[in-house]
Amino acid sequence: MLQHEPMATPTSWRDPSTAFTWLHCPATTSTISITTTSTITIATTSTIAITTTSTMHLNTEFETHAQIHTHIHTTQHTHTHTHTCTHTTNIIFKQLRVPMKTDKPTQVKTGYEVSVKSPTLVTLPSIHDTELYMALQPILDKFELIWELVLTNQPIVVMANSPTICSNMVQALVSLIHPLTYTADYRPYFTIHDTEFKNYTTRTQTPPQVILGVTNPFFAKALDHWPHIIKAGDHTSSIANGADEYRGASRGRSLEGELKPGLHTKYKALLQKDKMFLKMLGSYKGGGGGAGGKRPMEALNVMIKKQALQLTTGFITPLEKYIAGLSPLTKNVNLWRPPPQLAPFNVEQFLHILEGLGTQIMDTVKGNWIDLYRNFLSSPNFVAWYNARKGDTNQKLRLFYLDMFSKADIRIWLQGKTEPEVMDFYLQVKYCLTTALKVYPSVPSSLHQGVKTKLKTITDALPPDLQMRLCGVVA
Repeated sequence: MLQHEPMATPTSWRDPSTAFTWLHCPATTSTISITTTSTITIATTSTIAITTTSTMHLNTEFETHAQIHTHIHTTQHTHTHTHTCTHTTNIIFKQLRVPMKTDKPTQVKTGYEVSVKSPTLVTLPSIHDTELYMALQPILDKFELIWELVLTNQPIVVMANSPTICSNMVQALVSLIHPLTYTADYRPYFTIHDTEFKNYTTRTQTPPQVILGVTNPFFAKALDHWPHIIKAGDHTSSIANGADEYRGASRGRSLEGELKPGLHTKYKALLQKDKMFLKMLGSYKGGGGGAGGKRPMEALNVMIKKQALQLTTGFITPLEKYIAGLSPLTKNVNLWRPPPQLAPFNVEQFLHILEGLGTQIMDTVKGNWIDLYRNFLSSPNFVAWYNARKGDTNQKLRLFYLDMFSKADIRIWLQGKTEPEVMDFYLQVKYCLTTALKVYPSVPSSLHQGVKTKLKTITDALPPDLQMRLCGVVA
């Protein structure tokens, strides 16, 4: 089985002091065997696909080569949000490769692949992607509704028969809103031993904004008050009996009282179903009903990923346009005043602008977009997105301001200025530089040196006693 568990706070994706763990152990009932042959991988980023595969291969090598007791492999790669980074790593006798941005279309195939010419080379489609179709099979007919729930940080619990299934589904859920980052807490594999167990199962308060993956049957009763419950089916049986098994499953419980596969919620969807998308997905499943008539899994994954990306990017577009209107124009930046900052986000003003657009915010999907935006604007996902955009905009304004300063003729400006004015200006520029150096994107080295040179020009123009005082203030 394969488990993913972020041992972290809601902001673990950006906190270097926390980590994600992957556990792989062979399918055996022997406690001793699990203890001696299980493999755990710890990573500071949720590179799901490559770490999952690495862990499985490591475990296989441990079992095959008993003389290997410890293996520590450190890899360095550039982590970007565009998912175009290159990552090649040797795992004892295996090499994993992620396609590069510069690869030719015929050079690297998509999907998990073991090279025929080189059995030790395994190619992955990317570092982060999960098997979306396999993970989301029981809830694909509610795709837009699920996307809404994840986008607005609704409490969701995923119940499955194995850690592998619930972990994969939780990871797939949080990936649906890319390029937005899911910033609330999520636990791909949650157990009764977790410290938050009592807080999450209590009925005296509203369930927290978290996505849980569970396997213990105890949670079926302990978490039945949660507003959104997803019951995952058995992937093996669904493939054997045909993927349409999930479509035929009705809501509610079976005769034995167990939840049937699918989404169980009283939430009324704000968006209408994209029938064309569901029809296309159904056609992929067809082909005579046999497994041979189905399209490759990679095609289904790409189709789902594309649909989710279109929803998210279409949803973000009005927000990006509004943020652009809040940003000060560079032509209004005044060197002798502190650099301007992004204006505050006015929720009612933004919603008023949306009302002017009517229901045609997105051509392919109709629905009550205004209420969906209202729900999103009060969610942790919006707060994180806005803070990131605010930080990026303010940093660009700082860099523009510093560039203006490095090119200005400070000697002319110093003429006729009083000592307090010179000191205030020096501290203003120094504070801007210090702040910019702590934020990404950082100050280019050439710009940094140019600003320092101009700052020295200012201090040299002051009397020695004021220079000493200025150095003390800056220190």
